[in-house]
Amino acid sequence: MARPTRRALLVSTGSLLTTVTAGCLGLVPSGRDPPEHDCSGIRRPTPDAPDEPNVVEPASYSGPPSDPTDEGDLTSYVESFERAFRRNSLVREHDGGLVEFGIGDQETWTKSAPAGAGVAGIEYTFHYTDRRGTIADSGMNLAVYYVDTSVAVRAHERGRREDGTHPDPWEDGVTVACFD
Repeated sequence: MARPTRRALLVSTGSLLTTVTAGCLGLVPSGRDPPEHDCSGIRRPTPDAPDEPNVVEPASYSGPPSDPTDEGDLTSYVESFERAFRRNSLVREHDGGLVEFGIGDQETWTKSAPAGAGVAGIEYTFHYTDRRGTIADSGMNLAVYYVDTSVAVRAHERGRREDGTHPDPWEDGVTVACFD
């Protein structure tokens, strides 16, 4: 049996690495179907408005992007929705005693998605102050959204962004919005 030449090995290894790298970076079109979702079980914080004066009020969630396949519309939606999600989570957690909230450094990106949909992520930090005087700064947070004309699915984790779609809305996502 003939041994492969060095050149043949380099060509085959290069082709394999190109394919693997392109898939990890989201450069290969997603052959995935939309993630499973349950519009009867939307999971997002929706706290009541606090009775106290001079506290952070809950935020309204934005409506769907006009075109989830448009990068600008999609990233704007993800930024707005994640800001409301985090703010409302903290308002609920602090039982109406939040006096300051803000989003710090942030970066958004998009990934390949099924036809008619978009996948976008946001990496960010946040800070807050509560009535007791506690001042807190978060570590890095990642949220990746799958959005189409009927649903938004969110996956979240703490940490820094890595290549690929991670966290994965297909594997780790929860339904956070359904659109008519």
